[in-house]
Amino acid sequence: MKKNSSKKLKITVLEDSSFYNKIICKKLSHYIKILADAKDFKYDIESYAHFDDFLRNLKPDVNIIFLDYYLGEGITAIDVMNVIHKQCTNCKIVIISQSSNPSTVEKTIDNGAVAYIYKDKDALEKSCYFVEEFININFS
Repeated sequence: MKKNSSKKLKITVLEDSSFYNKIICKKLSHYIKILADAKDFKYDIESYAHFDDFLRNLKPDVNIIFLDYYLGEGITAIDVMNVIHKQCTNCKIVIISQSSNPSTVEKTIDNGAVAYIYKDKDALEKSCYFVEEFININFS
């Protein structure tokens, strides 16, 4: 089956835990491949473990960014969200974090995150469901 080149989903993951980074990318890739085959679109997932590499390589056509809240070296998602919004004006930012602090959730939403996923046993599935909803709205 020939893929429709006009439709391409671009996802970027910034997660400083290399273990969790690999797991989320693998889960997303497996899930999106099924949707891409069914709905005839291409996709690309890039992942970064360090915010400097992420910011240096961020492209304006990314659709969804999965962003860990605590990024090491005292850097949080709040610190990089302004830069993301300047470089990637239309991307959806989804925060993934072990913090369930309501004020942290509120701060990220106030700074432009569209969703906040708590890192628990359902986090990977919730990430996939977010992507599926995005696809259903934008690639129908």
